[in-house]
Amino acid sequence: MFQTLKAFMDIADKIIPKKTDQEIFRYVCVDQGFIRATDLDTVIKMPIKDTRNYLLPTPILKKILALKPDDLTIELGSDHKISIISKNKKITFHSLPPAEFPADLNEAFDLVAVWPAAVFQHLERLTLFTSSDDTRPALTGVFVQQDENVSAVATDGHILQWNKNLFGDLKMQILKPFKTIIPGKPLKAIAKFIHGPVKVYLAKQFIRFVLTTKLEITIRIINLPYVHFEAAFPDSFSNHLTIKRQELLQVITDTKKLATLTGEHIRLSGNNGTMHLSSSDFDSATTFETSIPIKNQNETPYEVRFDLNLFEKVVKAIPDEHIIWAYTDQDRPQVFYGSEHLKCLLMPLRGSSDDA
Repeated sequence: MFQTLKAFMDIADKIIPKKTDQEIFRYVCVDQGFIRATDLDTVIKMPIKDTRNYLLPTPILKKILALKPDDLTIELGSDHKISIISKNKKITFHSLPPAEFPADLNEAFDLVAVWPAAVFQHLERLTLFTSSDDTRPALTGVFVQQDENVSAVATDGHILQWNKNLFGDLKMQILKPFKTIIPGKPLKAIAKFIHGPVKVYLAKQFIRFVLTTKLEITIRIINLPYVHFEAAFPDSFSNHLTIKRQELLQVITDTKKLATLTGEHIRLSGNNGTMHLSSSDFDSATTFETSIPIKNQNETPYEVRFDLNLFEKVVKAIPDEHIIWAYTDQDRPQVFYGSEHLKCLLMPLRGSSDDA
């Protein structure tokens, strides 16, 4: 019992929000051989060797598990009184009626795929590009499309990452095509618990991931239209610059160390094989400047200004040794990529060409 409860709580505690105004969500439910936790948007479910029906308050359960008992015995008394016993230790408390806990989901789920664990690592990285603005709910999730492959997109309206092939050379089993938006917060939380192939099920309102441990993670999907991101990626660009990723990351690191003096923006300009990078603060008249070599496939001068933190996210998201920066002009979306299957888009700050 102890090992099952610990394994369940390790995951449920990371996925189910801790702050809630509804007391019932501070409980886990044991019912008909399963243990469940939910906040109505996410459900965690796992088999347990107990066919009784009762609720356990998570604050008390976590404190008991922290004692690392050899094993646990749970006794049910009258009026929802519960005792948890471990050798010579016993804690007794009152619980809530099990009927108050939300009923288990009663939706028809279809098996649509079996994904390798690495897919969830890619999806976790995509969550860095989602929005935290609840007034734009579609952007708080990752758009996933499955056909002959699986692609995914995330954006907050300022930066965007489009991974056209989450599988790469990995083995996969695709059974049915689908497209949906998966909320970013639970998607980010579950990635660290997945270490083997995962069965993926889909219903009208939910997506379900079943792990090899028989743990089920069910997430309410976002049933809203997603942004038309393809339009931001034209078939060709007028300009292409090739930059060494490590050199660019070093410049970003140095600039961030001076950000308290020079601000949170970075200006990129240049031509003829050299990129000049600078950050400056108008009020203090403080400026940081440096330069790195680039491969320029045209002779068009350029000047553009980015938010420093967003620029860092984009550069870090591209794992290749060299990064290609493609653009038409400095006022339109700027595209960065290494290989063709993963591309990032970054919006320049307004008035880049005038302010530079």
